[in-house]
Amino acid sequence: MFSSTPRRRRRYSDALFAAGVLDLATVRRKGATKYGFGVNWEQPFAEGGDTGLFARLGWNDGKTESANFAECDRFASVGVQVSGVRWRRPVDRIGVGLAQSDVSAKHRDYLAAGGSGLALGDGGLRYGSERIMETYYSYQSGRGTAVALDYQWVGSPGLNSDRGPASIIALRLHTEF
Repeated sequence: MFSSTPRRRRRYSDALFAAGVLDLATVRRKGATKYGFGVNWEQPFAEGGDTGLFARLGWNDGKTESANFAECDRFASVGVQVSGVRWRRPVDRIGVGLAQSDVSAKHRDYLAAGGSGLALGDGGLRYGSERIMETYYSYQSGRGTAVALDYQWVGSPGLNSDRGPASIIALRLHTEF
């Protein structure tokens, strides 16, 4: 999940205090590292693990840029999935999860000053933890094919209290052949 390879990383604090344009590329340092950890816990209860709980925690130092899709320095989530056995649809699933993402103070200051990252930054930031509630129902429509209806509520999308909340509805198709 997190890398400690000696690639060229750019520090948020260096970009904040550099003269000129607020740009991480101008303060690139060879050998800078990013470190962190991630923990995943899953507890199956029944139906071969199709009913169970999960929780995940993640943390990184928050000093250097992220090269990940989810640009956050702290992450926590918890959720539950229930098998459709109880309503005579043994391969269907219903689930709900809660998550929260945050960034470090240095990362926050960089974004508030107008900096941008891989997926964050639009010139202003009134910081707020990004909170997500997601629920889904996966319907097995045929052998090897499932259709899932998914709903997400996102508070402070992009870690900005001036944005959202946002509601996202998705339809997923999974097929195996």
